[in-house]
Amino acid sequence: VVTVRMTSVAGVTISAPSSAYLVLSNGKTAAYSSGSGTLRHSYTYTIDAADTNTAKLNVSSIYTNNGAITWTDSSTNTAVSVSIPSGCNLSDLRTIAVDTKAPTISSVTSYSPAGSYTTDNTIFIKVQFSEAVTPSTYSGMTLTLNSGTTKTASSPTVTSAYTMLFSYTVASGDTASPLAVSAFNPGSGTIVDGAGNSISTTLSTTNLTGVIIDTTAPAAPTI
Repeated sequence: VVTVRMTSVAGVTISAPSSAYLVLSNGKTAAYSSGSGTLRHSYTYTIDAADTNTAKLNVSSIYTNNGAITWTDSSTNTAVSVSIPSGCNLSDLRTIAVDTKAPTISSVTSYSPAGSYTTDNTIFIKVQFSEAVTPSTYSGMTLTLNSGTTKTASSPTVTSAYTMLFSYTVASGDTASPLAVSAFNPGSGTIVDGAGNSISTTLSTTNLTGVIIDTTAPAAPTI
């Protein structure tokens, strides 16, 4: 819930407070909650999961119902048109971001060059997210690979808030042409964005183009 407070230089009474609201920059509204007759009026906006992400929330306008809702001070001066002074809107005073969208995996790529890899070679795989995320722990976090039964890339390191780097050491008998990642496994913790939205780990199988796993020795030549 976001509470928006409007302050005036004198106590102001709203003629129909139950009908009063603020129109917000993301298309939603903040309903009047308290303060009519005082210097400060409070309005509340409850964020819904379907609301549009907004980097800086602002008040677009003050609903007056075409002048039917009025604002009157203690001297009975009445205003039928109310606006927000320049420099006094929400984003002028603080940053309020609305973020209801779960972060996602935007790409999976090989950080190692294309080529053929064999036993004991290490390949690094980069996972990029749609926005900055924070894991609670890296314990058990892996990528599922196609190079053998239950093969995984593990031991992720963070290269930025948007990316993680996983390592995979080729074992004897592994094979893939090309190497592919079929799943992201978050492990025992959580991964959330700055607003606390949990990540969507849905991932289509992604080929790492040009990365070949070949641990089979060539057959002996025949004459």
